[in-house]
Amino acid sequence: MPRKTAIGIDKLTRDQTIKHFNWLINKELTDIHEMKYEAKPVRRAFIPKTDGGERPLGVPCVMDRS
Repeated sequence: MPRKTAIGIDKLTRDQTIKHFNWLINKELTDIHEMKYEAKPVRRAFIPKTDGGERPLGVPCVMDRS
């Protein structure tokens, strides 16, 4: 995963996710096995286009990108 990556809606950075990976992955795996897993919402950002408009961009949480 790139060192400079955007944060998701959960506000966790790449380094925070790596630091707390064991806790995060255990929670997600437990939720999956218990059929309680729900995907986190995606943060919406808008990228300016050359014609003056904007292009929507979805930024998932760092854990969802791995």
